[in-house]
Amino acid sequence: METAMIVLYQAVVMFIMIVVGYVCYKIHLISPTTNIQMSNLLLLVVNPCIIFISFQTDFDTRLVTGLLTSIGLSLASIVLMQVLTRFVLKKSPEGQYKIERFGCIYTNCGFFATPLVFVMFGSEGVLYITAYIAMTNFFMWTQGIGVFTGKMKFKQLVNCLKAPTIIAIFLGVALFFLHIRIPDFLYDPINFIGSMNSPLAMIIAGAFIAQTNVVKAFTKLRLYYASTIRLLVIPVICIILFALLPIDRTVALTILVGASAPCAVSIMMFAAKYECDEHYAAELFSVCTLISIVTIPLMCFLYEWFSGLMSAVLPY
Repeated sequence: METAMIVLYQAVVMFIMIVVGYVCYKIHLISPTTNIQMSNLLLLVVNPCIIFISFQTDFDTRLVTGLLTSIGLSLASIVLMQVLTRFVLKKSPEGQYKIERFGCIYTNCGFFATPLVFVMFGSEGVLYITAYIAMTNFFMWTQGIGVFTGKMKFKQLVNCLKAPTIIAIFLGVALFFLHIRIPDFLYDPINFIGSMNSPLAMIIAGAFIAQTNVVKAFTKLRLYYASTIRLLVIPVICIILFALLPIDRTVALTILVGASAPCAVSIMMFAAKYECDEHYAAELFSVCTLISIVTIPLMCFLYEWFSGLMSAVLPY
């Protein structure tokens, strides 16, 4: 219950920052071009910094076990989403189906989940969420492309491996296992840049939401259905799975937050690139993001409640 309240508090804080981004766009302090440039800054500089810094900690076998568990849970949850969305989403019109399937599988784990788990568990939580980010990037640039084109392109994965976020993960993991700590004059600026992640991510999200007619979007029942799959059905299945396994609570909640996050902001980029309904993608992102302010704390509460029940029954 305490963790759920922490997440709820942080969700409210993040919502206020989203409103700031929304207002800044509406009063023309942020333009569409500026927002894309800030998104690139966040993706290419800020996010890699907070991920890299999370690995700058003393080597601990407990952290290694947690990281390996995170990889397994991340893989399981993403594969679950891929299978489930084949059967529960409406397959017509095809353009909207592709957008919904991509949005239900791939979450905004880098921009949205990372700030939350940092508040919940500090650098340890960010370390575990890197597993989810890595799995998301791997599948997004293979199976994710297949959602829109009907075929997977593994050569895209090579370009994905060159992304700063993935490089930061590999470099951070290498230094962690080699017991190498960078000097303070490097650690401090990287840490300060990484600390921009939460406010910058939320302001960017608010500016993206401001580019849609939010009121009109909330009148479309189909968006509620897709958002229910993304924010409630999939996380609840993960809650049941995680609570039945003998895994660390911090690891479970971290991956649960990743699996409970709203659809990835890249849904709009993919929709535009593959000539789907880009406007519908923006509406799904907006509705899903705003609803998640309520549903993510709810999922954390449900996990703690259900895992508490299971711990009284199961032998471990």
